[in-house]
Amino acid sequence: MASPHLDTLGRIFTDIRSKYEEVRQKATNELKIHLEVVSREYSSEQLSRYHSEVNRRVSEFIHSSDTTDKIGGILALGVLIDVDHDDSTQKTTRYANYLRSIMRGNDNHCMVLAAKTLGQLAAPGGTLTSELVESEVKQALEWLQIDRQENRRFASALLLRELARSSPTLIYGFIGQILDLIWVALRDQKVLIRETAAEALGVCLAIMKHRDTTNRDMWYAKILEEAKIGLRSASADCIHGSLLIYLQLLDSAGMFMQDSYRETCDTVLRLKDNRDAGIRKLTIKMIPCLAKYNPAEFVNNYLHKFMMHLQSQLKKKDSDERGSAYKAIGEVALAVGSSMGPYLDGILASIKEGLTMKGRNRSQRAEQEAPIFECISMLATAVV
Repeated sequence: MASPHLDTLGRIFTDIRSKYEEVRQKATNELKIHLEVVSREYSSEQLSRYHSEVNRRVSEFIHSSDTTDKIGGILALGVLIDVDHDDSTQKTTRYANYLRSIMRGNDNHCMVLAAKTLGQLAAPGGTLTSELVESEVKQALEWLQIDRQENRRFASALLLRELARSSPTLIYGFIGQILDLIWVALRDQKVLIRETAAEALGVCLAIMKHRDTTNRDMWYAKILEEAKIGLRSASADCIHGSLLIYLQLLDSAGMFMQDSYRETCDTVLRLKDNRDAGIRKLTIKMIPCLAKYNPAEFVNNYLHKFMMHLQSQLKKKDSDERGSAYKAIGEVALAVGSSMGPYLDGILASIKEGLTMKGRNRSQRAEQEAPIFECISMLATAVV
């Protein structure tokens, strides 16, 4: 085995475990190019030995106690899945086991990357795809039922989201079971788990959208009913989870929410000043979705109420709250067009005031001004 290639591999594996994301990304791209070059130059036997050396390094990184090593190992494994054309059962099983060891850990960043890479490994057409998807979905559902550890619930939501994205046809057979159990994650105490579970639900809704209408509408109705149950709870976590469900239904369930549209708007109005910051933030995010879903109904009955609220948010001291409101105003404008006319003077006055505010440094000013310029761009597009 030629040493120049090993020297290059060593350098790449040093960079792929860097603490800087841009260095890691560059090394990931270089590894893919490097392995493609090696595959053209080496015989089958030489290439097999070279891939064994790469696998050894990946395994060493994956099983390291250092987070940057684990990240580097996962990134390298993703390249191997794409480049290594040995479609053997042994390879698939080995790679899956590497990633399962990460999913059973407690490092959120690594778990997110590992779940995406598992989805990549489970893409249609590979060896053991069906068996792999079935095994991982069953594990995710089991963790939702019996495991009290929040890391397991997070892992469950991640697995369901990524497997649904990569293997929608196979996941469709598990939709009923997923809808029986995902509510545990959607009402979890941790917002990250709720949001990830909502994203998994959204992918499932998109899968249902093009399937048989009888089951689809039945599932939609079940999901909406669960959301309403959560809204009746005294728990802020449950209410937040229910709003996430409403958001996914608006985005991914076609016109199913039409009959519940006014009720949904009234719910968001009722909760917009909730004492829980997460609920308030989510209602801001929902306003443009409501405007886009039914622009005519929104303009006739809700535009003024919501614009009064959004404009009041532009006076908040917290820059994140102001930024969210600027972005929402721009997105509402894209949905309703010239109907934003009566509100432009007030918005432009707030924009002028926002651009004169002083940040502690250049970086902070740029961060504060970014949503303002984004809002200006959307307003210009909407009302011209």
